[in-house]
Amino acid sequence: MMYLLMSKITVIIFIFITVSCNIGKVKNIAIQEPEIVITTELSIENKVVDFGEINRDTTLVASFRIKNTGKSELKIKEY
Repeated sequence: MMYLLMSKITVIIFIFITVSCNIGKVKNIAIQEPEIVITTELSIENKVVDFGEINRDTTLVASFRIKNTGKSELKIKEY
């Protein structure tokens, strides 16, 4: 009876040691992340507008020409 109990304990200890030694081991797995290339560019003509002297409460309007000079789609969002 004692011999059978010792055999079971020995097997359990052996399994525990085997499993615990293999935890955290990683085999050679190569994970390659995709390369992200941002090719969107824009150019703005006349970046500065000088309105000169203005009166208070005057509404001013300016136009800017924006051109997509990149190779990807350009999205402009209003925040």
